[in-house]
Amino acid sequence: MNLLTRFILSRAIKRAAKKSSLINLPIATYANDYITQKIILDGWFEKRELYAVEKFFSSMQLDKKICIDAGANIGNHSLFFSRIFERVFSFEPNKEVFKLLEINASSVENVKPLNLGLSDTNEALKAFVDKGNLSSGRITDDLDSNEIFEVEKLDNFKFENNLGKISYLKIDIEGHEEAALRGAKEILISDSPVVSLEMEMTRNLTNCLASIKILQDCGYSKAYILGKSFSGGSNSNFKETSIAEFKNRRPKRHKMVMFLKD
Repeated sequence: MNLLTRFILSRAIKRAAKKSSLINLPIATYANDYITQKIILDGWFEKRELYAVEKFFSSMQLDKKICIDAGANIGNHSLFFSRIFERVFSFEPNKEVFKLLEINASSVENVKPLNLGLSDTNEALKAFVDKGNLSSGRITDDLDSNEIFEVEKLDNFKFENNLGKISYLKIDIEGHEEAALRGAKEILISDSPVVSLEMEMTRNLTNCLASIKILQDCGYSKAYILGKSFSGGSNSNFKETSIAEFKNRRPKRHKMVMFLKD
């Protein structure tokens, strides 16, 4: 990289970092990580989705008591959610990533970091973590597993910790969403939280449809898809459709789909 290019990039990064510091809480990240790059540029990773969630809860006057962030990673989403909800419980089973989550959660009083994953069982499960991309950890039975993740049913966790009503359940756990929902059925039925899932329907359609079926069995009927925005990430909104119509759409990757009951 020549000196002129280095100078231009350095100035651009400094401007972006200064701008993001005005809208974001301090956050510890991994150097050269994609999430880090987005935080420097935008202030938040997945800024578009986060601001849309904030507007969604406000515009629909939804309950904002307890948020469950399953797949919290380093805490980017949890820190943003701390501005919306009274309490945030951040679940991250990857021990190395959890170290940063703990540091970042210490900057706010209403985020509780937990070195746990969510599933349909209470035990230790095999997992694979790409050492070159620590945020990509996933539970697997494959022979290439190289880590152990401690997991728990969300239903059990709520009972053991005497939690109140859960308002929002965000799940982004690399294909293990179906199992996490199975372990939260009592909550889905009794608390009727807003649920958001990452839906990788091009590569993992079977798991996505199984997750949707669990939600339907628990009384969910509406899906909200993030609309396109050409005027900035903070101007996006979720568009309502039925779950039945959503399932019939051409499969694609959705970073976040919201599900509600009638």
